[in-house]
Amino acid sequence: MVPSTGTERRGPSGEDDLTVLLLAGGRGTRVASIAGDLPKHLLPVSGEPFAALQLRWLETQGVRRVIYCVVGGDERIEAFVVHHGPSSIDFQFLRDGERLLGTGGAIRRAHDVMQFRQDVLVLYGDTLLTIDLADLMRTHRDRGLAATMAVYRNGGRFDTSNAEFDGARVCYRKVRPGAAAPPLPMAWIDYGVSALSPAALDRMPPGRAFDLAELFEQLGDEGQLGGYEATERFFEIGTPAALQELETLVRRSSSLAPGAAPYAR
Repeated sequence: MVPSTGTERRGPSGEDDLTVLLLAGGRGTRVASIAGDLPKHLLPVSGEPFAALQLRWLETQGVRRVIYCVVGGDERIEAFVVHHGPSSIDFQFLRDGERLLGTGGAIRRAHDVMQFRQDVLVLYGDTLLTIDLADLMRTHRDRGLAATMAVYRNGGRFDTSNAEFDGARVCYRKVRPGAAAPPLPMAWIDYGVSALSPAALDRMPPGRAFDLAELFEQLGDEGQLGGYEATERFFEIGTPAALQELETLVRRSSSLAPGAAPYAR
């Protein structure tokens, strides 16, 4: 089956604009009591889908192109974004075919379809961040490594730490259910956004399910995974408790409130 590229919603763009691959295929199994059959990216937060919060933030970061990687057969994310996403952003949608490809497989398929020749940002569709994306990309390009992961000194507070950072490079180990703990204690955590070069995208195996974490582990072992320190914590919607934390933040923040930035209707 040839993957569908889906609908395209165009806005103004330029060659130097940031391109974001947004991974939005999650089903929200840990928040099923709240989400029902909703995609996690559309979970309600203070009366609007989480997608609206994340897209407002991307707009303030100057992002002008977002390529969604979504699950085939469910068009609700696409319908919301096309009708309510910021008019300043180009949106494109790539859907998994008959078989789910995982995070790495979805990114590789996007690379095969789009033939990226410039560095791209990869962002998880269930995380709200506070970071300068343009500065992250500048740091990545200046260092010339295959990839750069934004990391936060977590110390096990907000989730299990999975990375070590020496100020320049990252050693990464995905926390897998039932697996032994890493041999060394890890104090840092993947912040939820990374910059990838075309060379890193080329390393992903085409046409099969693949976890992005595997690539990060390989690059870290080779000294090709740079790090960029995020100084403020992340918020996510993967559990009921985390979702409640974000609800509280949104209620207290005028910049995150519904309607805080203009939307196309």
